Amino acid sequence: MILSNYAFSGRISLIKKYLNKSDKILDFGAGSGRYTEALKKEGFNIKSLDINSKFKPDIVADGKKTGLPDNSFDKIIAIEVLEHGFFYDEIIRLLKPSGYLICSVPSPSTEWLLNILIALKLVNDKVTPHVNLHFLKENKFKKIKLIEFKFLFFGMTQFGVFKKL
Repeated sequence: MILSNYAFSGRISLIKKYLNKSDKILDFGAGSGRYTEALKKEGFNIKSLDINSKFKPDIVADGKKTGLPDNSFDKIIAIEVLEHGFFYDEIIRLLKPSGYLICSVPSPSTEWLLNILIALKLVNDKVTPHVNLHFLKENKFKKIKLIEFKFLFFGMTQFGVFKKL
């Protein structure tokens, strides 16, 4: 998928700005494992979590209740995941104090365009329906602050970095 490869390279460079090799990182909703594998190759300490994946995640769990200990990770990456469920409480629980959530989600205002691109096979199809589509600036998280926000890919994707208070 041409546009998916373009999106990957754009996101990975934004993500890496917030990572250190000493961080304990979780790829929350890892899907294909593309981000996990790329970051592992560069020496980052990252684990993948997914409920169902062709890629074999390090941790198989439902994102709503992972069973992992509180305050387990310095950084959590959630790329095109948050719109598929209500994972906020679990993500906050897993983040260490002052930890970061680095995420991207589709923009609600361009969902119609995403559906066209999927039909044209220019981007990957949705794994599950978007049941929690929202603007990141609404900050639905408790005990977390938005510290960076930008629209990517002609406004179709939102990229946000949150810091746990």
